[in-house]
Amino acid sequence: MSDQAPMLTRFEVARVVGVRALEISEHGNPRVVPPTDRPVDYVLLATMELRAGLLDARVRRSSGEVVDTTKAVLPPSVQVLVDIAGV
Repeated sequence: MSDQAPMLTRFEVARVVGVRALEISEHGNPRVVPPTDRPVDYVLLATMELRAGLLDARVRRSSGEVVDTTKAVLPPSVQVLVDIAGV
């Protein structure tokens, strides 16, 4: 068994972030402080939560493996998304 944490795929990240963004948009409480200098962007808030390890979700893969998002390695595209947003 490998000691390395599994990496989420970009599709898994998109699904988890999309579901969390929908929750926030429907008056869910964000777990990060939203930037005050711009309009609220629910996808950005959900991405910030994922990157900070505050998004407690599990992904079940077709192989049967369950990946905990708080322990998973994020793909570089997540960091790029947050960097582009300037947060």
